[in-house]
Amino acid sequence: MVFDFVDNANMFNCPYSIHRVLGLNQYIPGGLVLGTKYSVQWDRDMFRKGKKPDVLIDYPVHAVDYEMIDLFNWQDQAKDLISVQELVRRVSAAREVVEKYIREGKITADLEVPVGNKQSFRYFRPERVKEFCREFKWTEIKPSNMKTMFMEMVDKMTMSYSYKPVFMSAFIQNMNGNHEAVLEDVVNDFIAFYENRKAKGLPAEKKKSILNDEKYEVKKVQDLILRMPFARFEDMGFMHHAKHLGVIRLDRYIKLCAEDVDKILESCSRGIERYFSD
Repeated sequence: MVFDFVDNANMFNCPYSIHRVLGLNQYIPGGLVLGTKYSVQWDRDMFRKGKKPDVLIDYPVHAVDYEMIDLFNWQDQAKDLISVQELVRRVSAAREVVEKYIREGKITADLEVPVGNKQSFRYFRPERVKEFCREFKWTEIKPSNMKTMFMEMVDKMTMSYSYKPVFMSAFIQNMNGNHEAVLEDVVNDFIAFYENRKAKGLPAEKKKSILNDEKYEVKKVQDLILRMPFARFEDMGFMHHAKHLGVIRLDRYIKLCAEDVDKILESCSRGIERYFSD
């Protein structure tokens, strides 16, 4: 008799049952799981005949039926699929757009795993990336075009706040030869931009922005940067955060020359001017 305790099943939907551990996909309530080849086969034959085998310790389990089921091994099905996050990294659409299309049913998952109330993990076959790009007029992001896509994103600079061009300008000006910058330095330059505006009697940003406050925690500004402007570039795989080193960096496929740096700073300056003149 096996007492199979399952932990955090509702949260992760991936408990380690005895069947999962042993790679067994046939489950019969009250059936024998481990034993000699003869005893296991005899046990199954009895169930097929509709008879309940005798047990050494009687307990209240009565088998009324048996069926072949797939026990908690969705990870095996998902191992060759890509997640929503990976899908976002491979297309030119923003995360919000991809998630909106999924909610509206325009994009359907090849595997959906419920993980709680109204929440699911969704996975897609990698070849469907091209299908989505054709259908929704997106561009597939690949190593060969990653730099071009990054430069176009910086040049376009769509904004709800001024954070994106201010962040990118601070990053570029602190970037070393390995295309990485210390996050603390970027945060300090980011803050300095808005403090300079306030020193001139100008509003730092929209009223609800913490940067308008007289006092605020630097850590909260760092969290804001990572949550908003940086996350936009990270979602598409253009930038990465090495938390243990305290640095942020461009993807290895994005190599900038001096001319590229000048173009980025010019785009940032133009974006800031456009934002605050509207």
